Amino acid sequence: MVDEAKRELERKREEKYQKWKDGDHRTVDGESHGHSSTAKQSDALYDKDSETPEGIRWMLFSYDGRMGRKKFFMASILALIIFWSLLVVLWLVILDWNTIEGFLVSVLTLVPLGLWMQSATVVKRLKDMGAGPGATAGYCALPLIPYIGFPLQFLWWISLVLKEGTPGPNKFGADPRDIAVYENY
Repeated sequence: MVDEAKRELERKREEKYQKWKDGDHRTVDGESHGHSSTAKQSDALYDKDSETPEGIRWMLFSYDGRMGRKKFFMASILALIIFWSLLVVLWLVILDWNTIEGFLVSVLTLVPLGLWMQSATVVKRLKDMGAGPGATAGYCALPLIPYIGFPLQFLWWISLVLKEGTPGPNKFGADPRDIAVYENY
């Protein structure tokens, strides 16, 4: 019975989508609002295979797809907030905060998580720019250079935020800012 209800709901949804695709853009009150999208645009909007499951898990932990500048900036800030919050909680609440050992254990415990979040966001951003995995390894290894590693990494991060990605699809996937789909909206 539940399967029948799901099938009926899916059938109604498909009918609505087909009407919309064929040019019927009326709202619930029956008025048309003059949207004139093409079949190509509607297919791009509703093609289940082309959608990337974007969310916090995708932004911070997945290496799939490409990431635009805005999402990269937001993901980087979110990763910093998560990392430092966990570090403070682990150091102050769980471990002995009066000792350097407590701080070191906290840092060493969370470094793999921080590297994972950093490398996942940087990989997707560099894919958007058309760069390969070697660039990501270089970015993550920069802090190992004494004295100048962190400043160089910060400058590179700023360039990742400011520089536009490859327009259109590249060998790593579709353009994350494909606005041609939304031209008429």
